[in-house]
Amino acid sequence: AFQLAEQRIRDLDLQDRVILIHGDATKVQLPEKVDICVSEIFEAIGGAEGAASIINGARRFLKEEGIIIPRLSVTKIAAVTLPPEIAENTQFSKTSGHYVEKIFEQIGYRFDLRLCIKNFPVANIISSADTFEYLDFEGPVEPEYVREVKLKINRSARLDGFLVWLHLDMGQGEVIDILEGDYSWFPVFLPVFHPGIDVSEGEVIEAVCSGALSENGVNPDYTIKGRLKTKDGSTIGFEYESVHHKR
Repeated sequence: AFQLAEQRIRDLDLQDRVILIHGDATKVQLPEKVDICVSEIFEAIGGAEGAASIINGARRFLKEEGIIIPRLSVTKIAAVTLPPEIAENTQFSKTSGHYVEKIFEQIGYRFDLRLCIKNFPVANIISSADTFEYLDFEGPVEPEYVREVKLKINRSARLDGFLVWLHLDMGQGEVIDILEGDYSWFPVFLPVFHPGIDVSEGEVIEAVCSGALSENGVNPDYTIKGRLKTKDGSTIGFEYESVHHKR
């Protein structure tokens, strides 16, 4: 990104007006305080790349009246049934499979990846939505959290798991919802109920979602634990962990 920006500045002959500084945001020093901090360190789960910890640290760059863009990161969660073509033929494409192997090679071992599904059909969401993670950058952000969620099943279907997706508020009325546009982010599927259980309209899922920093102190590990309350009065418990890189 630095090299591309450097070339673009040369192409526009702006070397005398734009100064690039290359470095780790948690360590670099700037020559003066700034008006605006703009970042793109977000995933389908907004804080997964360490946005809370990194942007908290970047606040040292801001003037007293300085602003941070984006203003707010909200990650939504809902229950879903997988489309048949995915449920019956779950696999990586050749390209994505190549990068999965590169990730394992770089980390040095295999682990449970978060699975993103491109063009997930909204019609396959079978419950109300709630907030999985909430990061408000108008002030310092707590990188670890516990949130209660409640999802109401809105039609009979096979419950395969949860979909989590990014809802990014850029400020001044500009909002990005990755389910409603063509973005480079794809929603994450959490296969909590694999190979699926039957649910009926009106049944309720109550759960606790939590984020705790992984051993690197930057990227969170996520957990969701709860129960499905069925119409006949019984409950089905579940617990699922989605880690950053733990074995």
